[in-house]
Amino acid sequence: MTFNETIDGKLKRSFYPLELERSKISILSLNWTLVHPITEDSPMFEKTLMN
Repeated sequence: MTFNETIDGKLKRSFYPLELERSKISILSLNWTLVHPITEDSPMFEKTLMN
């Protein structure tokens, strides 16, 4: 996951790995749905559209 955040007063693009429910897909699929549980350890925890 990537998003812009302010660190030490400077706007920076940050990258965070996401823990997914499935580590691989066993069939060939045309589209994927990634499922990431949002827990206290998630980089998305307590994020809103404004932060």
